[in-house]
Amino acid sequence: MDFWTQLQQDYTLETLYAMLESDAEQYGSWILEDFEALVRTAVSRPTGERGSDSVCRYHEMLCEVLEPGDYIIDLNWDSVMADALLYTSHFWFPAPGFGLPLLYSPSKLGQKAARVDSFVYLFHVHGSVVLFELEKPQLRERRSLALYVGPNQYTPIGGVLSLPDQDSKEDREKINHGCIFLDGRWFHPIFVPPSKYKKA
Repeated sequence: MDFWTQLQQDYTLETLYAMLESDAEQYGSWILEDFEALVRTAVSRPTGERGSDSVCRYHEMLCEVLEPGDYIIDLNWDSVMADALLYTSHFWFPAPGFGLPLLYSPSKLGQKAARVDSFVYLFHVHGSVVLFELEKPQLRERRSLALYVGPNQYTPIGGVLSLPDQDSKEDREKINHGCIFLDGRWFHPIFVPPSKYKKA
């Protein structure tokens, strides 16, 4: 525990990442990939099952006053606002509601699975633990595909998200770094790391 106390006194998330960026030149990119996976895990674990009963009441109150045409800009990586919109807003639909092109949303949750225009948009400027992008889009795909993974009762994880047939070292590394294998293709987390050098 002394390590974490010392770490918090000497570093911010951005300065620690900057130090690791310089170390990556010497040790390899794995050090950054592992750190990013730790950050994503630290953000996603506290949300638990992400059920309708665990929606933050303040986010729910925000959803209640939203009107068609409203935009929400979220600088956090967590799923708190997306979950509140999913469960409490009649104006937000996940497939178009993140403002990403061709968003694929495996779901089984009634009207929220409909591919209709969203009247409210949520922009995760730094990415989110619930958003992923296709690793290698095909030439015929004019824009890269994005994937939204909702709460367990929304996304049938067992039936849709899977593992590759072969268990290679590269596949295990992708899984350890938060990638998802869906319909025979890899999706990587949409995640802007906490670098002090990140572009606006």
